[in-house]
Amino acid sequence: MNAIKIIACFCTIVFLTGCKEFENEPLVPAGGVPSTISDVAVENLPGTAKITYSLPGNADLLYVLAVYQTKNGIERSVKSSLYNNFVLLEGFPEAKPYQVKMYTVSKSEVRSEAVDVTVNPTIPRITEVWKTISMEADFGGVSISYDNEAKEAFVFNLLVKGANGIWELYDRHYSKMAAESYSVRGLEPKEMEFGMSVLDRFGNNSDTLEFKLTPIYEELIDKKIWKLLPLASDSSVPFYPYSNIEKIWDDNVHQQFGTTNYFYGHPVSTKPLPNWFTIDLGKQYKISRLKVNQYEGTGQYMYTDGNPRVYEIWGSNTPSDNWDNWVLLRACTSIKPSELPIGVRTAEDIAYALAGEDFGFPIDKPSVRYIRFKLIETWSKQPNMLLDEITFWGQKN
Repeated sequence: MNAIKIIACFCTIVFLTGCKEFENEPLVPAGGVPSTISDVAVENLPGTAKITYSLPGNADLLYVLAVYQTKNGIERSVKSSLYNNFVLLEGFPEAKPYQVKMYTVSKSEVRSEAVDVTVNPTIPRITEVWKTISMEADFGGVSISYDNEAKEAFVFNLLVKGANGIWELYDRHYSKMAAESYSVRGLEPKEMEFGMSVLDRFGNNSDTLEFKLTPIYEELIDKKIWKLLPLASDSSVPFYPYSNIEKIWDDNVHQQFGTTNYFYGHPVSTKPLPNWFTIDLGKQYKISRLKVNQYEGTGQYMYTDGNPRVYEIWGSNTPSDNWDNWVLLRACTSIKPSELPIGVRTAEDIAYALAGEDFGFPIDKPSVRYIRFKLIETWSKQPNMLLDEITFWGQKN
C-alpha cells in the first residue's frame, strides 16, 4: 500500500512540474496584416448606404468590417462575410456626408489598415414619413394620418401639453403599414396642444410636429335599448340556437371557442352576399365611430371564416325594406396588418384584432335611429357571418 502511495505522489509531482502557463491565443496562427479592400463604390439610399468592393487575395481572410458614427456619436459596426462583396449600412438620421472606415479582418482577428469611405445617404424613411403626418380633431380625441410607402416599422408618439407647459406622452402607436389613419380617444372636448413625433428601429427620433385642436364630444351609445328590426330581406337567422344576432351587442367581448356569446349566421337560411340586418338603436344619434370585434375562438378564427372583411353601415329614421330612405354612413374594410394569407397570423395581426377595429364616421352625416349592417364580403368569402361584438359612439340628437 505504501508503495502505491509513493508511486501516486511521484506521478503527481511529475505532472505538475511538466505543466506550463498558456495565454489565450487565436486558434489560427497569425498570418500578418491582411490587405485592404479595393474598387470601392457607394450606392446612397434613404438613410442607408451600400458599399461594394473587391476583396484581397489573402487566404486567411474572415470578414470585412465597416465602422461609422451617427449624429449622436453612437458608433455602429457591421460585418460582412468574405462570401459577399458589399456591406449595407443603416440608421443614418440625416441626409449628409458620413465617414466610414472599412477593414478586412483575418481569421486571427488582425485588422488591415483602414480604407476611408464617404457616404451620402439620402433623406431617411423616418423623415419621409414624418413629413406626411396630419392630425385633425375627431370625436373623443384626434385622428392621425401618415404615409409609409416602404412599410418600415415606426413608433408614433402622441404628446399632450399639460397645464404646466410640459409635454407628456399620451399614446404610443406601433405600425409598419403602408398608409394608415387611426384615432386616439379619451380626451375632453376642450382646446388642447398636441405634439407628434416618430421613432425608428435605430433609435432615431424625428422633430415634433405641433397642433392646436379641440376634440369633439361623443358618448358611448347604450346597447341596452338596442333591438333587432327584422325586415323581410334581412339575414339574421343563427346557425346555433344560442348564437342569435343579439349576441353582437351584449357587451361580452373576446369570446373564446366553446362560449356562446357570438353570432353565427345559418349557412342555408342566410341569403347570398351581399346580405344585411337591421338594428333599432332606440334613439337618434349622430354616429361618430364604430368598433368591430372579430370572433376569435382560440385565435384560429381571426381573419378567416365568416368574420366580416368588407361591409357598409347605413342609417335611416324611416326604415324601409327596399333601401328607400337609407343613407350610407360609412364603408368599412377590415385589414390584416401583415397582409399574409388566410390562416397565417403574426403577433401584430393578433394584437390588432384583439383591440377591435375602429372606424370613424364623417361629421356631416345625419343623425339616425336605425342602422343597417350590409355585409359585402367575409374573410373566407362565405355568406353567413361570424361576429363577436359591435359598438357605436356618437352624439345624442
